[in-house]
Amino acid sequence: MIDCVCLSGEDRQVAGLSPVPTTKGQNQHGFEACVLYLPPEVASIQQLYHQMVRWATAEGCPHQSTQTAYEYQARLVNLLPEFGEEFSLITGQFVSARYGGLVPGKDELSRLRQSWQKIRHIRRESPA
Repeated sequence: MIDCVCLSGEDRQVAGLSPVPTTKGQNQHGFEACVLYLPPEVASIQQLYHQMVRWATAEGCPHQSTQTAYEYQARLVNLLPEFGEEFSLITGQFVSARYGGLVPGKDELSRLRQSWQKIRHIRRESPA
């Protein structure tokens, strides 16, 4: 579960909270800066997913800001179909943890790490 929710000034008023002046502590969307305390398992999945994105970007397949995680997964699978199961596992667990608040068990984390190890050693001959 997420321990902190960031609210814009307008949402704070609707919720009956005092307005917060614009400060350096707000991000570009006008939300207050806050720290999210994630279970270590969820943080591990997010880190692993972002490593996969960085790897794919370096291999010529960057994540587009308009793509969902599943759309990006489809692009990766199209590019390297032999690793579809690995891309699917990592993406599915990332989405479940990030958006569903689900915390994976040790076995799932182990499978994710094994999938990532398979993927990270792939080197494509030409960019996407």
